[in-house]
Amino acid sequence: MAEEKLIQDDEDNELKKDELLINVKSFPNPNVIEGNYNQGILLVEGSSAKIFANKIDGNFKANIALGGKASGETRIKYNYIENSKSEGIYVIEGEEYLLIEDNEISGNNDGIVMVNSMGCIKQNRIKGNNRSGILTASKTKCIIDSNTIEDNFAAGILIKNPSLPDLRRNEIAKNFF
Repeated sequence: MAEEKLIQDDEDNELKKDELLINVKSFPNPNVIEGNYNQGILLVEGSSAKIFANKIDGNFKANIALGGKASGETRIKYNYIENSKSEGIYVIEGEEYLLIEDNEISGNNDGIVMVNSMGCIKQNRIKGNNRSGILTASKTKCIIDSNTIEDNFAAGILIKNPSLPDLRRNEIAKNFF
């Protein structure tokens, strides 16, 4: 399947997680979604999508926003998600099998915000956001696994009560709050 396809490097054949460099041009039909007054991508309740290998940059509201019924089928992978005036990714009432994996998320107000959500956030590089790298709120019970979260201007991960995320094997460093 295309979503399980490994990104290969010319020298090493296969890159390690911390050396992964996303080359959007290596994917067929990449999109550049930038400068929109509202969200770059908005999935309304009842819809889902496979959002792979895009550059989503500088949108006024969240670069990607989704949640509710059918959101558990959504896969967000191999994207550059940058410079939103709000969130890089905003999820409200995300379902259990929602997957946010292998993205570069930087320069947003918050990297990823999960509100009353489940799902899995794994192997992302979340850095240089103006507030938190990841923020969980309102009974969020997501899995946050094997991410590099650094150089954010507030907390690396901000957990608001009554959230209870499951944190596993993350590298959280050099955040300023």
